Amino acid sequence: MPIRKVVAVIKRLIIQLLIFLIGVVLERIIIVLQTPLTTKRHSRHLAWFWACLLILLSWWNFGWYYFCYFLIVWMLAAIVLVGGQHHHYSELLYRRYWPVFWRLTFVLAALAYLASWALQDLPEP
Repeated sequence: MPIRKVVAVIKRLIIQLLIFLIGVVLERIIIVLQTPLTTKRHSRHLAWFWACLLILLSWWNFGWYYFCYFLIVWMLAAIVLVGGQHHHYSELLYRRYWPVFWRLTFVLAALAYLASWALQDLPEP
């Protein structure tokens, strides 16, 4: 790899690490603002927050072309989740759907983010 590309990758990695640190601070602020003072705050994480952050960073690393494959898998997983809930409970209640959806989204976004770093040298069509 040319030295300029290596330097660009290192810069992007440093920027994304700073974004993760800012994300940790923002998550703590959101949790403090959402929960009353009497409940425990230290054991909660916001799956939707981290999923959205990882999705944005994956898009930044992949670009539009390969990111669309992640979107297709994500939408198919959401449709399967809706179908599974309808089959199991014979109804769709968002109260049951959203927590599972955001956890699944976080797992898929984390895999896409790791893939975006591992597959950086894919050709751009």
